[in-house]
Amino acid sequence: MLKAIKYFLPLLSVFLLCCSNSAKKEERKSECTQGKDSTSVFSLINKKTDWEVDGLKGKVQEVDFHEGKVQEVDGKVQEVNIPWSSGYAMYNIKGKRIKQYKDGVLTSYLYDEEGNCIGSTNTISECEERGYFYVPTKRVFKLDERGNKIKELRYNGNGTLLGWSEYIYDDITNERNELSYRSGGNLESTCLLKYDMNGNMVESLGITYFNKGDTLIRKNSWNYVRTYNEKGYITHEKEKWGNKWDKSVEYIYDEKGNLAEKNERGNDYYTKFVYKHDSIGNIIEETQIRTWNRTKKKDTIVERHSYKYYE
Repeated sequence: MLKAIKYFLPLLSVFLLCCSNSAKKEERKSECTQGKDSTSVFSLINKKTDWEVDGLKGKVQEVDFHEGKVQEVDGKVQEVNIPWSSGYAMYNIKGKRIKQYKDGVLTSYLYDEEGNCIGSTNTISECEERGYFYVPTKRVFKLDERGNKIKELRYNGNGTLLGWSEYIYDDITNERNELSYRSGGNLESTCLLKYDMNGNMVESLGITYFNKGDTLIRKNSWNYVRTYNEKGYITHEKEKWGNKWDKSVEYIYDEKGNLAEKNERGNDYYTKFVYKHDSIGNIIEETQIRTWNRTKKKDTIVERHSYKYYE
């Protein structure tokens, strides 16, 4: 008996040591995971309200907007409404967008009990009259335990699957990769988004694939790059399609931090945007003056916004 105990005690010690080391490893792993989740760039992004994403200030309930083209009519300069240019966006008390009407399409957003967006539906209005057609779609989102969208399923009005997207997140490089597929399984596009430590998107790299059946005919690549100031405001943006940079945008702010001016330059045009704000900093008017490089012709568009707030 004593001899058996003599051999058993060392084995028991080894077993307890292994258990202790395993527990410590799990504890360290848990601590790392919790720290990773709490400081994850994607956690910061998920916490943003749509008020913040849309650059709104105050508890906005609804934004209404319409565009008018400033032109000469019967010898007088006046603003003429642009058909189908009016729209609105509605938000709930928590700052989540619940409806948006734009370009003749009404989009409604669906949320779970925790406030995560889990899908959306589109309804067609008069957009067919503009020379193009939107397929009424239903989008269903699948989320991971942290609220990150990991899959999006797209259906038409009859419930037929049109395609889907899969999302992969990397907390080390602060990158999100999106892979989009057509209903038959062919790859439609890829999009890699890169973020800074504050959750601002700094670069987007994408490729769109064009197939005939299962045969790849061609593919187009594109690239967006953004820079920010110390307050987190966008200062510059540029866009490239293929191997050529096609557009650059400069953002200018006033002393209150409101967007005062935006200058956009393309290959054959230059557009100056000038903004007016209300007392709390929401944009109430945007004037676009576009000059075409070849003809020097100018087009002026004015978009006006009005707001309703929660009390």
